Amino acid sequence: MLTIGLTGGIGSGKTAASDLFSKLGVPIIDADIIGHQTTQVGHTAYHRIRSQWSDCFTSSGKIDRSALRRKVFSNPEELAKLEDILHPAIQAEIEEQKKQLSKEKHDYCLIVIPLLLEKQWQHLVDKIIVVDIPEALQIDRTVQRDKIDSAEVESILSRQATREERLRAADFIIDNSGEIEELVARVSEVDALIRSERRLG
Repeated sequence: MLTIGLTGGIGSGKTAASDLFSKLGVPIIDADIIGHQTTQVGHTAYHRIRSQWSDCFTSSGKIDRSALRRKVFSNPEELAKLEDILHPAIQAEIEEQKKQLSKEKHDYCLIVIPLLLEKQWQHLVDKIIVVDIPEALQIDRTVQRDKIDSAEVESILSRQATREERLRAADFIIDNSGEIEELVARVSEVDALIRSERRLG
């Protein structure tokens, strides 16, 4: 079974693309969902986060994600501490899900990893799909989706890989600058290419 990473900058349409792959029968492993699960009560990562940032929890014992984000993203050392807790747990769960899926008859699985290049997680995948749109469109779509101003989006973009870096790393590129029908067609095309490569290989 091939393991295909799907990535792209903020507002590029990674979720829309991965949903379309799922409709084509491709199993999806989502790093963001796994990351959320690892911070639930009872998980080892949860207890480590609580011991490190006890002031970032609600009265019911849940992580106050907004407070934790504010604390770590303004401090590189604190962010590194959080990543040291979360990233090994996320990678271990990705590997476990890959192992389970390998027992089934799939040509490939898709791992959605927004910061695949930034965190240098390429070792987790065999090939990379990049969902690509121009930066100006990224800003417009994210402003509309998240109801934040363009300056905040530009700040997020500055911490992500550049469009050029992602395109250089891509084995497959999905242009999502057009209408949904074009995205559907391109996802189907890439799916057929991957399945063909898998069978020929």
